[in-house]
Amino acid sequence: MVAATKAVEISPLDAQVRGRRAGVLYDSNLKADAIKELEFAVSLRPRDDSLWLQLGVLRDELHQPDALLAFNEAVRLAPYYGHPKWQRGNYLLRSGRYDEAFEDLRIAAESNQSLVPSLIDLAWGVSRENTQQTEQWAGITEDRKRPSA
Repeated sequence: MVAATKAVEISPLDAQVRGRRAGVLYDSNLKADAIKELEFAVSLRPRDDSLWLQLGVLRDELHQPDALLAFNEAVRLAPYYGHPKWQRGNYLLRSGRYDEAFEDLRIAAESNQSLVPSLIDLAWGVSRENTQQTEQWAGITEDRKRPSA
């Protein structure tokens, strides 16, 4: 914590330094302070999708309703990256917004094939093992993607 605080003293307007300090605060279980650091980092570098994504994840963890705003900004800034859509999709899923959630999750899995098993598992669980609903939400159109019974 001391090194992170010293780094902020040396470079108070460096978004990367602020983001790293947010990580240290988070690891020290000072999550409200970590959010403040991330918010400041975002104000310094508002076009940094990674900072917005970190802010969304932390706000989500603390059940803050403005988490979705941060996820939306991360997706807007990095529309072709799968990770922001995967995170936003999971947030929407926990919020009960299934169709929107699975749209994001499908797009993320298309860009990162290693996410396909997780996508299918999520759809299978949320649908309460309903094959037709799982196929719809997961976007299964090929036999090789179908879940095994």
